[in-house]
Amino acid sequence: MDGPVVAISSMVAKGTVGLRAIMPAMQARQREVVAVPTALLSWHPGHGSATIAPTNKDEFCRLLGDLTGRSEWIGPAAILSGWLADEDQVVALARFVADSKRQRPELIYLCDPVIGDMRGAYRPPAVIDAIAKELLPLADITTPNRFELELLTGRALSDNGALIEAGRQLGVARLIITSAFAMMAGSVGNLLVVGDNALMVEKRVIADAPHGTGDLFSALFLARLLEGQSDAAALSAATASVFEMLARSRKAAHEELALASEQACLVRPMAMVTERRIAMPKIAADG
Repeated sequence: MDGPVVAISSMVAKGTVGLRAIMPAMQARQREVVAVPTALLSWHPGHGSATIAPTNKDEFCRLLGDLTGRSEWIGPAAILSGWLADEDQVVALARFVADSKRQRPELIYLCDPVIGDMRGAYRPPAVIDAIAKELLPLADITTPNRFELELLTGRALSDNGALIEAGRQLGVARLIITSAFAMMAGSVGNLLVVGDNALMVEKRVIADAPHGTGDLFSALFLARLLEGQSDAAALSAATASVFEMLARSRKAAHEELALASEQACLVRPMAMVTERRIAMPKIAADG
C-alpha cells in the first residue's frame, strides 16, 4: 500500500526507543515516516532520572489537525501509535485515526499500548482506560506484551490459552502478544491471533536486552504488512530482525539498539526463529 506511516510516540534525545526506533525501522523498509512526538525525553527512564516534556494538548491537536487538513495529501497508509502522555492525547489521537480512516478507509491503524512491563504499569490508570476505550476499538492491529494485556483486561494470565482468551476480548482483528510463553526453554514468543488461528514465533531470550524492542517489532511488522506480506511472513521476519538486532547489539556491548550500524538486520535478517501453531482454547473458539 502506497503512502507514509504516521508514527505517534515519544522522542528521546539519546537512545533508540519510541520514534527513535520506529523511524529507522520504517526507513530501512523504504517507507516514509511522518513523526508526531508525544513527549521529548532526555533518554529512557530505565537509564536513570530523565527529563520528560510532554507535548501539550493544544500543540498535539494542532500537529494532528495540520495533517488531517492537507487536502493535497491522500492520507497515510497507516498510523502507528506508541507511548502517550495523557488522556487528552488519547482522545485527540482517536479523533485523528477516525478522521483519517474516513478519508482513506483502507488505512491500517496499529495501536501499541505502551503502558507497562514485568515491573508493573508505568502509565496512570486513566491513560490505560482511555487507550482501551478510545483507541482499541479503532485498531486493526494491537501489540501488547503479556503484562500490558493483563493491565488492559484486569486478568492474571499464566499460559498461552489465557493470553488468547483475554486478547480476544479486546476485539482487535490482528492481535500480537509479545513476550508470550514459549515452548522451548530459554525462549520467548510473539503470539499472533487472527480469527480462530494462532501462530507463535519463538526466539531465544537475550539477557540484559536494550530498550526499544517493542517499538522496533511493531514498526517492522507493520512495514512488512504494507509491502503485501502475509501475517505469518511479517511476524516471522519481524521477530527474526528484532532477535538479530538484540544479539548484535549485545555482542558489540551497546547500551542501546545498534540501529545505525546494523541496518542489514532490518532489511534481510539471517537469524533463525521457530514457528508453531497454537491450539485455540475451546471457550474462545466456541464463544
